Amino acid sequence: MTVEIICGDISALPSSDHATELLPLTDGDTLALSCTDSDLKAAYRLLRAIMDYGYEHAQPSRVRLICADEASRRAYSFQWNMWFAAEKPKHED
Repeated sequence: MTVEIICGDISALPSSDHATELLPLTDGDTLALSCTDSDLKAAYRLLRAIMDYGYEHAQPSRVRLICADEASRRAYSFQWNMWFAAEKPKHED
């Protein structure tokens, strides 16, 4: 599973709070979720749930986390790079 974390328009997206319910219902290759929380613990919990699901299921093959602001993007990126990224970044972005 590929996870992409970016900032963008979240108005038409389901909340990441519902990720555990939405992951099994995804019939396509991509699930896009909105992220508004900049709390590191919340970011970790969501990413852990996504990855645990991804270890056992082929779909969705990509999860796009669209963050409402830069603070939430940093929190999710930090947790991703800390715990789940195959390669660690050379510097903080």
